[in-house]
Amino acid sequence: MWDKGIHFSVYREIVDGKVKLPNLSENTMNIRHVLSNPHFQMMDLKAPLSANPELAALILQTANSSEYYGIMPVETISEGIIRLGSEQVTSLLLAHSLKGLFMSGHLPSQKLIRGLWEENLQIAALCSAIAQRIQNINKRFAEDRALLAGALYHIGTLIFLGYLYEKRLPQPTGAEVRRIPEHIPTSIAVILAKKWNLDSELTECARNRNSFNELREGPFSLQDILDIAVVIHRHYHHSDNSVPKLEDCHAFKKLETTMLLRDTAERFLESVENHARLIIHEISRNL
Repeated sequence: MWDKGIHFSVYREIVDGKVKLPNLSENTMNIRHVLSNPHFQMMDLKAPLSANPELAALILQTANSSEYYGIMPVETISEGIIRLGSEQVTSLLLAHSLKGLFMSGHLPSQKLIRGLWEENLQIAALCSAIAQRIQNINKRFAEDRALLAGALYHIGTLIFLGYLYEKRLPQPTGAEVRRIPEHIPTSIAVILAKKWNLDSELTECARNRNSFNELREGPFSLQDILDIAVVIHRHYHHSDNSVPKLEDCHAFKKLETTMLLRDTAERFLESVENHARLIIHEISRNL
């Protein structure tokens, strides 16, 4: 049986900064630094984007998508950045970088870690699909930003298990992982979010990853998208009866009332599930 005390000692090492956490690439950090300046010059992005052709292609593809398409298609990266805006480009950058770090096929073959990685991918895809589904009501919820919020869900646990694997320490079973105190993976995820300088909304998604039973006041938010995705994943994919049905989820009720969503829970679920499968296929194909 796994030594339960080990998770506290490993957790303490991570919190005390004794464990090297995954970092965004230097190129990614350079682009973020430029975009954070409201008066940045396009020339400042020329070198870092030249070193990241996949991101440059993604910017053009997104700028010419149906969501952002203008009178004329954009043909240059500069035009694409202007059309999208620095905030959306930053979200694309982070989501793209996160795929490389936590949605990679190059994980240890250890079954438990692979399983959690696949769950992370499913929740991220559900978040992105939900954002896409409600964009016709509220344009604030970009798919890539929602993808990033969902991809933070299991980050703390993956880092924790990855450290155990790397150090050849005893591995917990799936049931034992579910009994790890919630504050451990949550705290690790928040530490990483701060290390990456993620904004407060994304950091709060990492902090409140299992808050789907909470009734939150205020407008529909990115946290509500995450709550709905977690409810769908845990209740409908894993038959977890401790999680409410979609129609009983506070976040979904808020979506119905504040955003005038006229779909039934059943139709909403079917639409989101179908789109999430396409997203998973697309991400997996590009790994």
